Order: sequence, then C-alpha cells, then structure tokens
Amino acid sequence: MGHEIAWAEVRRRDRRALEALCRQWMPTVLQWCCRLGGRGLDAEGAAQEVFIVLLDRLDSLDGPHVVGSWLFSATRRVLAQHRRRVWVRRWLPGVSIDHIVGGSNPERRSSARSDLAQVQDIVSGLPPRLAEVWVLVQIEQRTVPEIVDLTGIPEGTLRTRLRRARQLFLAEARSRGLVAPSVAEVP
Repeated sequence: MGHEIAWAEVRRRDRRALEALCRQWMPTVLQWCCRLGGRGLDAEGAAQEVFIVLLDRLDSLDGPHVVGSWLFSATRRVLAQHRRRVWVRRWLPGVSIDHIVGGSNPERRSSARSDLAQVQDIVSGLPPRLAEVWVLVQIEQRTVPEIVDLTGIPEGTLRTRLRRARQLFLAEARSRGLVAPSVAEVP
C-alpha cells in the first residue's frame, strides 16, 4: 500500500498523517462499497461515512496492523445501514445503476451495462456474508489468507462460504443466460 504512515502521528491526529491514511485506504474502501453495496447505494457517501467512523474511533485501534480488518468491519456495518435505507428508496422513481463501461460501440456498451447490472443483481441477492467473500475473491482477486486476516473469518468457514457463494452465483447466472449450461460447478 505504499509508504508507511507514522502511527504515532495518526494517533496525535496530525492532519498530514490522517490525510495520508485516508488517501492510502480510500480506494480500497470505495471499491468495497461499490462492490458490496448493491443497487441504488451511494458508494462514495458510504465510503466517506466509513472514514468519519474511523476518525471518530481512531483511539480504539491498536495500531496500523489492524486498520485493514477494522475498515472492512466498519464498511460492513455502514453498508448494512445504507442497504436498509436503499430498501426504502428502491420504490422511488429514478433509481438506476450508474456503471461506466468503456468502448465506442453503443450496442456493446449497452450489452455490457446489462450484464454488469445482472451481475450486481445476483451479488446483491446473495446473503451478505456470501456476497462479501465472493467479491473479495472473484472481483478483488484476494487470497484466502488475506481474506482471513481482513475479515477474521476462520479459513474453513471462509472456504465453505465461498463455495456456497460460487454455487448460488453460478446457478443464478445460468438461469439468466449469463453462463453457458456446460460451465462446470466450482469445487
């Protein structure tokens, strides 16, 4: 994640150290919010809220080695709160997925947007604990040891959740025609 941030300066709430800490972790937290938040969730707003909580509870952190797992846990809690709010907002007109899809072919962009929306729908439909591990492995390409460290989930439990998440995702993707029926189940 780049250069080391002086933790003593962070604990003293030195402005530069706090800015460096936020700059270091904001891309990761924002990705978690985008990928785990679901349809209609304001990912940037949720990420900002995570950092407000971090700054409010900074004194409770034991050191830089716990920042990643602490931020992931805080992101989970903030997203759960946001999902409850989104549930109400989903009945309001004008809610849409805002994905940026590259390419110059309008038909291709439209198809890609549709596929992305369906993938997000499938992930949003997974139980949150399964969606978390699926996103961390399938989207962020994190290793099992990284996820164990980040989430605190025992490795066996993590592997069970990942297997179940992959099964549910694949079954739903097949039913939507996103995956060919011949694609084998993931062990």
